[in-house]
Amino acid sequence: MYHFIKFNNIWYLKVETKQDIMDHYNIILKREYEAGIKDRMESSHIWKDHYGPGEDYIYVEHPTTPWAKAVEQYMAAWNLSWVMAAHKLETEMINGRIQLFDRGCVQYLSDGLTSFSPKDNIEYEDECWKDTLEYPEPEYYTDKDIRYIQWKDGSHWYAKIGKYDVIDENGNQKWDKYNDAINAAYSFLKTLNKSKPC
Repeated sequence: MYHFIKFNNIWYLKVETKQDIMDHYNIILKREYEAGIKDRMESSHIWKDHYGPGEDYIYVEHPTTPWAKAVEQYMAAWNLSWVMAAHKLETEMINGRIQLFDRGCVQYLSDGLTSFSPKDNIEYEDECWKDTLEYPEPEYYTDKDIRYIQWKDGSHWYAKIGKYDVIDENGNQKWDKYNDAINAAYSFLKTLNKSKPC
């Protein structure tokens, strides 16, 4: 059984066994890794150098997935290739969670990359147990579930509702203007709530 708790309106898996960590790794983290690798591959473009002796270079747009963003930051901090940074970060992440468990620390794992380990007990808003590692979803999303994101020194706006990336009717996932991101998010919110069972 998996123990889920709701804290700050977000559901987390409360780690109670080492197997919880491994299941989260195999189901949730691997999904995030695959999305990050796809993001990296799709955002890389080879440009021809028209000014030099035929040298090409790779231009990489801002990544949009959490894993691709994390690897890019790790890559810059440690001066590693993308592949080496991804491998090192993945290893450190899983080993860190196992070490925390072995030290008896309480851990909460999100339906994504993030986790936290509070020093003090926290008060849950809600909790439930499930046979499968499927995070509970709210019955209905509201505008309080919308988050707007902009890269430091970036010009584009992104939006998320809960765990979902906002995509507009034209397939766009980023916008030049904040108001365009707001409009896309509210439209996506309506569609998301219509798709929920009554």
